[in-house]
Amino acid sequence: MPDGVIRVGGRLKNASLPIKAKHPLILPRNHHVIDLIVRHEHEMNGHVGREHVLSLLREKYWIVRGRLTVRRILGKCVTCRRLAGRCCEQMMADLPSDRVAVDKPPFTFVGVDMFGTFLVRRGRSEVKRYGCLVLVLP
Repeated sequence: MPDGVIRVGGRLKNASLPIKAKHPLILPRNHHVIDLIVRHEHEMNGHVGREHVLSLLREKYWIVRGRLTVRRILGKCVTCRRLAGRCCEQMMADLPSDRVAVDKPPFTFVGVDMFGTFLVRRGRSEVKRYGCLVLVLP
């Protein structure tokens, strides 16, 4: 190639693609600039996945062991890790000793009473209403 850089060879000579797409630049995998390029493509395309980033990169560059490099960079993406994180689960506290007393029957400390039906006027119509009393003893 006349530009003095190492490019990928191949059998795409007769393809109707630009020369840079037919023969992308060969880049090393462990270089700070490569990390920046991969991160830029990932962020500019909305934090897409590994294979999509790799296909976008291969339009211009051929990174040696590119899939491994993309996986390493995307594994460090804070935004993606936050979006893919597990939801927190509610931690339940232990019940107080009064609630789990074996010698006390149910409703020893709490009383419930249901009552109703009351007809209540709402506008021009009458609707049914019910009531519930809950008594909590100390």
